Amino acid sequence: MEITGKRGPEGVVKAVCTSEKKGVEKHSVPEGHFLKDFGIEGDAHAGKWHRQVSLLSYDKVKEFNERGAQVEDGAFGENLVVEGIDFRSLPVGMMIYIGDVVLRMTQIGKECHSHCAIYKRMGECIMPREGVFAEVLQEGTIHPGDTVITCYPDENRPFQAAVITLSDKGAKGERVDESGPAAKEMLEQAGYEVGTRGNSGLLHGCANAGRGRADGRYGYVSEGRGYKKACKEHVTAAYSY
Repeated sequence: MEITGKRGPEGVVKAVCTSEKKGVEKHSVPEGHFLKDFGIEGDAHAGKWHRQVSLLSYDKVKEFNERGAQVEDGAFGENLVVEGIDFRSLPVGMMIYIGDVVLRMTQIGKECHSHCAIYKRMGECIMPREGVFAEVLQEGTIHPGDTVITCYPDENRPFQAAVITLSDKGAKGERVDESGPAAKEMLEQAGYEVGTRGNSGLLHGCANAGRGRADGRYGYVSEGRGYKKACKEHVTAAYSY
């Protein structure tokens, strides 16, 4: 894929990390094979969703360690540790080029549901604040030492939108969601780029707010508690960002 657009900061991959299970620290590996629309081959967090790859600034980890944290690469669950780039300062939609691999940033930060061992020892964890997530647009292999090139999103790209459907009956399988697909079609006809799998992090945040789950097609949120009082039957909302 050709590198186009306004260049952002450049960096160097310090570590590639994976884990076979979720909820555990990742460990450094000599290389990572990044699969399109999936993530790193063999990594527990890979899948067809918007958080296929996680990235963290090496410089932020270094600062944290200088305060006595003494954490190793992958301790925060990050896949890529990159020196020279403050990812949190970049916008969602940022393009990231590493060799043949092309990533697109989909989310900045995350909600911490349960405090990890690092938080309990240090009183904080930098991943929810400094970590970012991306999807894989083009596959390839990444090694420590590879150059990281970033490019800002095209200023003339279409407006983006996300469709979120909240339905108690839909969550129970008692009705078919017709409003979500209809809203998606209307937005696309109007020229919007409609997000799927929460590719801006917006659907993920809304799903967390409702303590539900996001469906892979239309950002369908189900099984939540927080929204039920406001959504006794069926609500569809379209958000632009």
